[in-house]
Amino acid sequence: MQDYSKTELLNFKNLKAGNEKAFEYFFNKYYSHILGFCIQFIYDKPKSAGITQDAFLNLWLNKNKIEKVNGIESFLYTFAKSKCLNAIRHNQVKERYKSKILNKK
Repeated sequence: MQDYSKTELLNFKNLKAGNEKAFEYFFNKYYSHILGFCIQFIYDKPKSAGITQDAFLNLWLNKNKIEKVNGIESFLYTFAKSKCLNAIRHNQVKERYKSKILNKK
């Protein structure tokens, strides 16, 4: 089990209380990791950046539902993975319809 610094635990407590500086701490800590994770999934940097922003927005909106400090990282990766999979499925649907349209011509 990972030990967390006093700074991290304090920022977690403050995040749950709605402190924007605490949110900024976690944003700075995890943003590049989540962005890289998304880029590896969907190979689209602008879409990946949007998904990453959505993950952090949802972190802010759901901060009171996270029970432990290690839940922040799990929350962000789970949200990002779900959105990336949705983007892949959406692209597959678009490609199927595009293929059908092109085959009719």
